[in-house]
Amino acid sequence: MWGAQVYLATVDRPGPRPTVKLGVYGAGDSEKEKEPHQWRLLCFERATGKILWNKPGHEAVPSQERHLKATHCNSTLATDGQCIVAIFGSEGLFCFEMDGTPRWRVALGKMDAGPWDAPQLQWSFASSPLLHDGKVIVQCDVLSEQYLAVFDARDGRELWRTKRQEVANWCTPAVAVVDGRTQIVVNGWKQIGGYDFASGKQLWTLSGGGDIPVPAPLVVDDWVFLTSAHGTYRPLRAIRLGAAQGDISPPAVGDTNAAVAWCHAKLGSYMQTPIVVGDLLWSCDWQGILTCVDRATGKSTTANGCSGPARRSRRRASPRRDISISRTRPAKCSACRPARSFPSLRPTRSAPRASPRRRSRMGRFIFGRRRSCWRWAGGEPCAVVDVPTARCSDRPGMALGLGVTQDDLPSALRFQCG
Repeated sequence: MWGAQVYLATVDRPGPRPTVKLGVYGAGDSEKEKEPHQWRLLCFERATGKILWNKPGHEAVPSQERHLKATHCNSTLATDGQCIVAIFGSEGLFCFEMDGTPRWRVALGKMDAGPWDAPQLQWSFASSPLLHDGKVIVQCDVLSEQYLAVFDARDGRELWRTKRQEVANWCTPAVAVVDGRTQIVVNGWKQIGGYDFASGKQLWTLSGGGDIPVPAPLVVDDWVFLTSAHGTYRPLRAIRLGAAQGDISPPAVGDTNAAVAWCHAKLGSYMQTPIVVGDLLWSCDWQGILTCVDRATGKSTTANGCSGPARRSRRRASPRRDISISRTRPAKCSACRPARSFPSLRPTRSAPRASPRRRSRMGRFIFGRRRSCWRWAGGEPCAVVDVPTARCSDRPGMALGLGVTQDDLPSALRFQCG
């Protein structure tokens, strides 16, 4: 979002419906596309959902395969009000003017994103670009190569590129300013760390954790909170950025040191990025357990299953700032107040599929794909989103599921999703 506009990227394929397999299953099968696809950039009026423009950004046959649940346009757009930056999967990095006019394009490489221990699988790229101080930051950790790079937003000129020794991952970087020095913080498995924004020099490194990293680093003040899962460990840990220099890896994943303030070796999440509300950090694991810890000490304040048997639940959403939302199995979503002790809310029916990755500073919206009803346990419905008709409960909503703002909800149930 920027000002009164909401920007969205999507991809479309003419002809027969593409093969998509949704639901809860463990297979990671890929789909090879043979038809041309068209990547598009859309701009919506934030207040009404009116489409202001819908412009093509690129057209080609995708050069890489995708996961059967994914598309070839998984990354979130970035804007600073001067330009719009997008990663169109295997097609590279694109920059547009604020009216959707193409500015430049840069090839990023093969972009073969897949698990390190099953390289025959292709799950499509999903890390999102960042815009900071007129520079574009990209984390490209794929099977064929791994690097962090910064480009000039004016002309696409590469300013620096630092190679990494990492597994393929789907993590988006974050920017932190510590003692007047700007650094880029990246998540991973073998080479988590911080890099100098001006030169690309690695400032600190940390190893260990889940071997298929997805969540983004969460920077709050002089702290960064990191999590990952899959494999032996799924740590949730806090790093003091002011003390992070060189290799800060402790002897064991659950250990601490001057830089690693605290760590829970088995409380991390596979897909979701945690959040901080006040002095509390919230995280949700793949079993449906929503965990709250004191962000300074790591002391657990409470843990609660969102709904249903933990063994059968799956996460599809991160918790959000004003109220923690967590999707369990298909068409189920639970919510709770951000407090040290909280009751679970009744799971919703036909809850929206949400994959929030970036906190909006311009407003709070619900993103969904089907008609959804949100309610407190024992309470009345508080908001309804009808995506196919792009309407919300009391006024026209935003197309593609952008239907309800924070102002539409009761004060006790205002949250951010998407």
